[in-house]
Amino acid sequence: MGNFRFLILLSAAFFFGFLQRPDLVLTSLITAAFFLNFWSLAIVSLLGILLLKNDSVFARDWPVLLAGAAAVFGLNRLLPWRPLLNYCLLLLAGVFIGPLLTGQPLLIMNIIFNLGLGLAFYLFLSRSR
Repeated sequence: MGNFRFLILLSAAFFFGFLQRPDLVLTSLITAAFFLNFWSLAIVSLLGILLLKNDSVFARDWPVLLAGAAAVFGLNRLLPWRPLLNYCLLLLAGVFIGPLLTGQPLLIMNIIFNLGLGLAFYLFLSRSR
């Protein structure tokens, strides 16, 4: 079942990177940090980031995306609550902090969309155990 999750998250990072949406790549990386080991997360992160080739955005986004994925990977193991609550808190933090660090506008529709997509993604992958 681990390979299934890896392929789903890899395809999500590929698709969102191809669409040039750093916020959605961050959402998929936060989700990946809950289900993948470190090396699989690194592969998914690098693929999603490498597909964000837009030069003006790329220089600002990739450090934030890598740091966000690594932070969530570490914090996931440290937070004492249930995994769903941990996920919701870290996703909420990532959705608000990510755009602020990259200089993107903080739009309410993007926040709602990212939270909804991330929660649906998490619930789908957690039910597929």
